[in-house]
Amino acid sequence: MIDERLPIVSIKRSLGYFCWLAPLYVFIDGQSVGRVCGNRTVEFSATPGEHLVTVTLARLYSTGLLIKLRDSDRVVLICTTNAEPLHPWHVHSFWFLLFWAFLLFPLGAIIPPIRAFMDKMMTEMCIVLGMGWIGMTIYIWRVHKAGAWRPAIYLTFTEQPPEKLSQEERP
Repeated sequence: MIDERLPIVSIKRSLGYFCWLAPLYVFIDGQSVGRVCGNRTVEFSATPGEHLVTVTLARLYSTGLLIKLRDSDRVVLICTTNAEPLHPWHVHSFWFLLFWAFLLFPLGAIIPPIRAFMDKMMTEMCIVLGMGWIGMTIYIWRVHKAGAWRPAIYLTFTEQPPEKLSQEERP
């Protein structure tokens, strides 16, 4: 339970399908306070004062964001990336390819009805796999065009911070 008198730091993960299986680890002043899985928002309590908030995702680290909190403050931070978003159709076509290649094809060699189904659906399956290949080619071209081969994650305010720190106040 979060104490309502303490300041709350809320981290919203808005990364789409980028590293969607990997948790986003949150650090306040270098101490791990929790993680955010999926594209969710999680709240963490903190003490009043200045804090450095950082996040890590897989092997990517954000630059620290210095915030100044007072009693009962609520700061909402959003974590984004420069990676080109992956369309759900690309993910589905990938899983379909794995299902087709590693489950149905070996079973078709053993079970005749599955082999008959595969023989009837070969044209449609080739069309679907071709569309998935075209989609992934377009995705790779967009990543190249955006210069996002080395993705980065960013932690920013979603709204005006409660109190901006001037350059003199930063360590």
